[in-house]
Amino acid sequence: MIYLLFVFSFLIRAVPRVIYKNGFSSDTYFHLRIADLICINKFRLPKHDPRYILEHKHLYPPLYHFFLAIFNPTVRLWVERLSGAIFDTLILVVTFFFCQYYFDFSGKQLFIICFLVGLAPPMFRVYSGPRAFNGSPRVLGQLLFLIKVFAFLIYLKSGNYLFLIAATTSFLIMLFVSKFALQVLILSLPVFIWIHWSYLIVVASGFAFSWLFFRRYVIELMAAHFKHSVRYFHAQKKLLYPNQITARIYLRGLWNIIASWNVRKVFRYFIKNNSALNLVIFCFFYFPVVLIFFIVSEPVNQEYFMFSLLTLCGFLIFILISFRPFLFLGESERYLEYYLPIAIVAFVHFVTIFEMRAMIWTAGLYSVLLSVLYIKLAMKGLRKSQSEYEQYKILKDQLASRGDGIIFPLYHYICKEIVYILERRALAYYPGGVDYDLIPRSELQFIYEFEAIVASSRIIEVAERYNVRYILCRKSQLDRY
Repeated sequence: MIYLLFVFSFLIRAVPRVIYKNGFSSDTYFHLRIADLICINKFRLPKHDPRYILEHKHLYPPLYHFFLAIFNPTVRLWVERLSGAIFDTLILVVTFFFCQYYFDFSGKQLFIICFLVGLAPPMFRVYSGPRAFNGSPRVLGQLLFLIKVFAFLIYLKSGNYLFLIAATTSFLIMLFVSKFALQVLILSLPVFIWIHWSYLIVVASGFAFSWLFFRRYVIELMAAHFKHSVRYFHAQKKLLYPNQITARIYLRGLWNIIASWNVRKVFRYFIKNNSALNLVIFCFFYFPVVLIFFIVSEPVNQEYFMFSLLTLCGFLIFILISFRPFLFLGESERYLEYYLPIAIVAFVHFVTIFEMRAMIWTAGLYSVLLSVLYIKLAMKGLRKSQSEYEQYKILKDQLASRGDGIIFPLYHYICKEIVYILERRALAYYPGGVDYDLIPRSELQFIYEFEAIVASSRIIEVAERYNVRYILCRKSQLDRY
């Protein structure tokens, strides 16, 4: 039965992309383009992408791109479509085998854990970037983080150094998966070191081997990530603060919608609202439930205490990133995703010990209903993305008869489509990161305003300076100019 659950978990994530095979996300075009460049460069990292005309250097964690580059172009597209489903299913498999080894769980308890992890609503959310239905290093990072945590916990329990090596290996690989994964590693350090000093071995060995194998590159990679974070730190007042939904704004909006007596609007508000308070109550409900019971009850055993502590760690990081000074570190709910399987294991462990079976039925039913809704919304988004992809293909054919030339996107977000689908050069800064040592801030502000997202009002001057032949935007964006 467990193995059928693995298959089911994979299928509900894979089928939407089989139906909408060209429902790519914007970030996916960037990852596919780097994979193409690696192949062109004889399986070596490119120094830059020649289709971005502004000065830049490619310094982005490369592991996922090398993974894509292994496959030929046709297979690569299918790997992109299914990699989210594959990595999510592996998260489920890893959680199952860990619980089977670490706890004295019955087959029924293992099934419940796998069911709740496989159908956890946050894994299907489509409002915080690509995840289950698009290729992204994001899910791979979460898988490696889980392997690291579980291997370290098994080492503490068994004393088997093979698991310490496994934890160190996972830590090392995570350094080259994604920028976000590195942030999770750093923010989680204090709690894991507090759990046991031997985690310092994992950290020290991970960084030592990264230096031994990659030398200067790993330093450049981390320096680039630091510059990226500093840039967003300075930009967050204009870019992030205005879009933040505080608890006060959330509750006021919720009250106004409830007062309208429109059930559909209320439900839509819960589904699409990205405020920290709404996400904890409506989507990541395992975290507050586990922490409430942890506070009001005595620790039953060491395993329960350990998993409650790790759940608390993820929740505290989430709270920290929800405050304005730390918004530049990314969407706060994405940190909860890394700890979600841990919180679910703690939840099942608790309700089993205290025989609160009604809570399992409630969580299971609620997860099914909400996940079905998220999948429906995801398919709607995939259908829209596929339609846009087809429009770009038509545009590519139209441009073929008009000759080559630089394209200037009025909104920077669509530069990835220009480079990958249209196969044209773009007047845009490199999506992998901006280095002000290569392109001065003043020059970037000459081209783009609103923190390098929207083209400045000096379009004619920009076009003349950079010999722009085409300008591209959506119809809805023309009103700004």
